[in-house]
Amino acid sequence: MAAFSKAYARLQEEGIGVVAASTDPLEKARATAEEQSLTFPVGHGLPLRETASRVGEAGWPETERDAARDQVLTGRGDGSMRAGFSNR
Repeated sequence: MAAFSKAYARLQEEGIGVVAASTDPLEKARATAEEQSLTFPVGHGLPLRETASRVGEAGWPETERDAARDQVLTGRGDGSMRAGFSNR
């Protein structure tokens, strides 16, 4: 996420939007955004299992942590999304 934050202004100039979405509660999502000095919007409180099922197998919850895996979703011109894992 830090790389997206560093490139955020340049991406905006190109008409590319960046947002983060999290299954974490507000306080934890806010702390993550502050710790990583994120400059783009960070959503919070997404329902874990429903979110994981909507982003496909790549986002299936890690049952030992009861958390979704970090990943990057990229939008395509046809409105579809492509999922990929974060390297964090």
